[in-house]
Amino acid sequence: MLVEDDPDCLETMADVLVRDGHEVVAVPDGIEALERLQKGFAPDLILLDLMLPKMDGWQFLRECIDEPTAANIPVVVVSGEANLRKRAAQLGVDYLEKPISIEQLRSIIARTRADVS
Repeated sequence: MLVEDDPDCLETMADVLVRDGHEVVAVPDGIEALERLQKGFAPDLILLDLMLPKMDGWQFLRECIDEPTAANIPVVVVSGEANLRKRAAQLGVDYLEKPISIEQLRSIIARTRADVS
């Protein structure tokens, strides 16, 4: 699941993921993402922007702590703020800095998939 409201970033990441054979479900904000999880949607990975309308990425992560369906889903925070890497790590999520590098995106997905296997 790709939680991103910026159309350019969304398009870039979705294009790479689809070309690499991944199914992409894009949602524009944390509320819709959380609602999908609560309804039983269980993606293999959540790529999460932090600056979102309605519910930002940090609030989404806090809400996910109480959501049993989300407990084992790996999350990668995607943000333009480099100083957030440590905070993401403290929450047990990975971090990808914007502007994203296609190689870094592929690498983090491969590493996440290996960790889950």
